[in-house]
Amino acid sequence: MNQNLPSDYPSYTSGTSETPLPGMIIGEILDRPAAKYPAREALFALHQNISWTYKKFQQKVDETARTFLAIGVHKGHHEALLIDNSEDDTD
Repeated sequence: MNQNLPSDYPSYTSGTSETPLPGMIIGEILDRPAAKYPAREALFALHQNISWTYKKFQQKVDETARTFLAIGVHKGHHEALLIDNSEDDTD
């Protein structure tokens, strides 16, 4: 690993795509549809009989962000989540 990189160097690349990554965090990406379509369905899991609107999904993301802050994860930290595609792991 190159230790001489500037501290603001991106921690991701866009691979071979000509389209750059948005450079936003998950909460920021979710803000736009949540503001424009708060009552529309954002998450649906038929096998679990759940349906979340963008508003509820945004609330869950914000709750998770507050949890990370409470345990000491702050801007500049690089964290990752490995989760299944299920409501159990989003709740």
